[in-house]
Amino acid sequence: MSANIKASVDGTQAIIGVGGVDQMTVSNAGVVTANSFVGAISNTNVTATGSTTARTLANRFADVVNVLDFGAFNDGTNAAATTSAIQAAIDSIGSKGGLVYFPAGTYLVSSTITISKNKTYLQGQGNNSIITRNTDYGNTFVFTGNTTTGVNLFDVGISDIQITSTALTTSGAHIKTDGVSRMTIDNIYIQDGFIGFDFGGLVASNISNIYLVFTSLYSGSVTGRKYMTFRNAGAAFAKKSSGDVFVTDFNLRGNTSNQITEIGLEIISADGIWFENGHIGNTTYSNILLNASTAEMLNLVFFSNVMSDEGTLYSLAFDGNVPSINNLIEFSNCTFKSGGSPSFCDYGIIFLANSTVTNVKFTGCTVTEFGKTGVTTSGANHQKIYFSNCNVFTNGSDTTATFPGYNLLSGSRFISIIGGRSSGVDQSYGIQLGGSHANIIVDSVDLTGNATDSINGFQSGIIVSNCNIQGNINVASASTITPPLGENIQYITGTTNIDNISASNVGRIIVLNFQGILTVNDGVGNIKLNGNFTTSVDDTLTLVYNGADWVELARSTN
Repeated sequence: MSANIKASVDGTQAIIGVGGVDQMTVSNAGVVTANSFVGAISNTNVTATGSTTARTLANRFADVVNVLDFGAFNDGTNAAATTSAIQAAIDSIGSKGGLVYFPAGTYLVSSTITISKNKTYLQGQGNNSIITRNTDYGNTFVFTGNTTTGVNLFDVGISDIQITSTALTTSGAHIKTDGVSRMTIDNIYIQDGFIGFDFGGLVASNISNIYLVFTSLYSGSVTGRKYMTFRNAGAAFAKKSSGDVFVTDFNLRGNTSNQITEIGLEIISADGIWFENGHIGNTTYSNILLNASTAEMLNLVFFSNVMSDEGTLYSLAFDGNVPSINNLIEFSNCTFKSGGSPSFCDYGIIFLANSTVTNVKFTGCTVTEFGKTGVTTSGANHQKIYFSNCNVFTNGSDTTATFPGYNLLSGSRFISIIGGRSSGVDQSYGIQLGGSHANIIVDSVDLTGNATDSINGFQSGIIVSNCNIQGNINVASASTITPPLGENIQYITGTTNIDNISASNVGRIIVLNFQGILTVNDGVGNIKLNGNFTTSVDDTLTLVYNGADWVELARSTN
């Protein structure tokens, strides 16, 4: 027995009645399924308005798998039954793939839900579809490839769902991947938990419209808690690093006055991840941590228009002791800001001593309000770091000691600071140099307005040019004089004869303008002149440094 019945798909209702079967109303206003349709009515043909192709009700309603049809409760009760029903609905998806739908309501779950079939997509009604948990058991959703054969899971996703923990969580993530390709994550809201997102070997995927907020520990520990992490996939998977992943329009944060998460965004391994238009804040260790702690590559990571603010210790930290891992990492138009609530975060951008970092670039970034230094490099393992038109200002508010804007600790090398500024009355110096540096270039930077001076600790191997420099350009004559940085004209006061001039960068040219009568001696030290030069007031001597000696270019007597 069958009947051809017209059924509208514009939100109106169709009345279906077949023979002696009672009539029932079918509405296409929302997502509907009818896996429970049995008997003759399941074979009833319906034709959508505007279509000429009839399909059976059973076929039509099976397009979308509704978790309620499998026995899930959406009133926040019956956790065991609801969890089993959701898993059964997911497992019912065939090889062609399908959509698992969560109608509006609250779904209380009590164990991990696993997605391991290709082309499985979970979808709810935004914040109206809430997955909630009140027990401590590990991961909420796990998308996983075959951990034995190493074959990735393909073409999966989750969207328009809220996930929340209402009790203590000591392990696991709300959304975890292991060996997954072509995944879509969109419009997800997460509240509380241990880890929000745990991505292992996520490839060619898009993550967008994410809001995560952690507000309560529920008497747990802050240690190990993270908003989002990218790490290695399991041992069986050939592609362990996440690559070709785009993360856009995200907000990962905690309670402003009560930091309860150790790490915001942690990247352990990567091979092409783009972060754009986002906010990360309120952690106890580091808002953003690039942590090269495995032999897998950490490469090609790009941030654009991302703000990291508040927190306790670091806003952005580079860590990990695996050699030569951090390569080609760029931050463009990003803001690192302390915020001062509940107290100032200590450090803005820091390259920790045990990390090996090369090829990191900051363009148009802002680093401000940190209690200690704005930017810190820690040694010879930090090379090829570029700051272009960055503004580092008003750092050093911690009154227990004095702190500069940039702090280039001993051994730092191949670092360029071009354009922008480093200034502020709380900063002791615009740039502090630790020693044993090589190939440090500072050009066209505004270094005025610091508490003490523009630059401290200058030595050879450093080029400072075209900068706005604060302080006195008068130099008292002595057996050895040290010209201040950034100024090519120095006024020499006093009458003590000069034998040496401190080393500087190769090719530096200085003009000495003498305010008293003295002799600059030829060949006694590292000054090479066309004979001794005995001065009178306003005489000038022009010299160039060749790497060993200061050589006369010109002299002028008045």
